[in-house]
Amino acid sequence: IDQLKGPDEVFEVRLGPGEKPITIRQRLLRVAADSNTDIAVRKHGDGFLVGLLTPERRTNRGRRKESGEA
Repeated sequence: IDQLKGPDEVFEVRLGPGEKPITIRQRLLRVAADSNTDIAVRKHGDGFLVGLLTPERRTNRGRRKESGEA
């Protein structure tokens, strides 16, 4: 996580036999939170891609759309 210096840097995490994807994803997010780094974790093949969180990588899952009127 500390090696991520910019939004262009992404690394792949491959899961080993017996590793549970949800556990690995939660560990990645916890380590990032402990180092005050916002990351994006996306499924890719049999593992994950991990990169710094950017506005384009942020999901809207569970959030209501903002109305244009204020």
